[in-house]
Amino acid sequence: MDEKLPEAVDVVILGTGLPESMLAAVCSKNGLSVLTIDRNSFYGSSWGSFSFESLKKWLTSEDDKISSKDIDVSLEEGEIYIPLTNKYTKDGICNVSFNIVENKQEDETTNLEKLQKNSRKFSIDLCPKLLLSDGKMVSTLCDSEVSKYVEFVNAERLLCLKKVTKDVESYKEYITKVPCSKADVFKTTSITMLEKRILMKFMTEVLNWHFHREEHEWKDVLEGDFDELLEKQKIGGQLKEYVMDLIAILREISIGKYGNSPFLYPLYGVGELPQGFSRLSAVYGGTFCLDNNIDGFVIKDNKIIFVVTGGQKIKCKTVICNGGYIPDKYFNKDNVETMVERIIIISNKPITKFDSEESETKVGIVNLASINDGVRCCLIETGYHGQTAPKGYYVSHITSDKFSDEFINESLDKLYINSEDKTSSIMMKIRFSIKKIDELIDLDKLPTNVYVTPTTDSELNFRNIILKCDYLSQSILEDK
Repeated sequence: MDEKLPEAVDVVILGTGLPESMLAAVCSKNGLSVLTIDRNSFYGSSWGSFSFESLKKWLTSEDDKISSKDIDVSLEEGEIYIPLTNKYTKDGICNVSFNIVENKQEDETTNLEKLQKNSRKFSIDLCPKLLLSDGKMVSTLCDSEVSKYVEFVNAERLLCLKKVTKDVESYKEYITKVPCSKADVFKTTSITMLEKRILMKFMTEVLNWHFHREEHEWKDVLEGDFDELLEKQKIGGQLKEYVMDLIAILREISIGKYGNSPFLYPLYGVGELPQGFSRLSAVYGGTFCLDNNIDGFVIKDNKIIFVVTGGQKIKCKTVICNGGYIPDKYFNKDNVETMVERIIIISNKPITKFDSEESETKVGIVNLASINDGVRCCLIETGYHGQTAPKGYYVSHITSDKFSDEFINESLDKLYINSEDKTSSIMMKIRFSIKKIDELIDLDKLPTNVYVTPTTDSELNFRNIILKCDYLSQSILEDK
């Protein structure tokens, strides 16, 4: 460190991921002095966005378990020093495989060379998610005024993968566009006029149920099988696939607020969100220090009273951190490890083509649970329209709690195989896991002034993360 950090602050925050950045903004706006430290040299931690080269370098570098330096920490009576072993230097990211796919090229340039040449034009998310237009994240961004730091695009290509058999060589012809607004419903040719009327009636009934749940006739029906409800509404075939695949995860009020799609995606990727909240914290006096390891903590009366970094003791009243900054002694070895599974694919063609070249570059969503043994699995495809890839390139993000072997070895590749010449458009494939570190910690044994932020999840939107951060912020401010 070239500059000495503050000797005392109200709150020390470790990590610059989305939850940490949101809490930094909350604390700063409420008049608390905040110091945020991150072991990484970039903002976002496991929520960051990367160029191609920086992602490759960070993911493929060795995850060194750096032991804390032997430092002389002066202690007073009743104080104990607990060193931090930097066990999770990648914030829980593990099991990384990074593969460049070299197909036959018209020229002699390899895919790796092409990606390296355009490296800075990529903005690749580690934890991609979508915002519901009328969801918690949008209201949080607007209420906090972080919205002025971030721009968004509509996720306009809402797609559905029809039922396919194992002998199909390519899935491209089985991907259809889902009508999501009233205008889209009446424009589409993929369902009949009768099905359009049934769908509109069903959507109206869903809205009625939403506002009158207790007295609605669906009250008892919804406790049973959702399939049975759809059958009673005469929803079957392609229409049923639309409802089950996509429409069922939406809230009607989100549709039409910022466009025909209920989903928004940050321009340049989700990594812009933690940067926006960090900026807000800085506006209200928050201090940030990147590329800085934590040596350990000084504890007294079951509270952290000093955070030690670079040999300097920083006095604090509260510590907020992601699980990767918690000392080993607070982990419960009996807790079962759970992961969020991720795949990133860069391709030179979209997973499907429709009307125009412009629409191909727009953010697309497709539910892949049907080819992943029914386990929740969603693909988000972004490109030039969202400023996440150069023209002619597409970045696909696939997220699930678990990928089946068949999905990994066969099904996924079929989304990118051209049915005519059997060539694949995949240029690069990355697979990794994100360990839910917060679930491994024995929270009851932690010092009473430590708050652990949530790891990401496999949900398509930010709802769970926002709810957990709301709970943490209320607890932190109540303690003040």
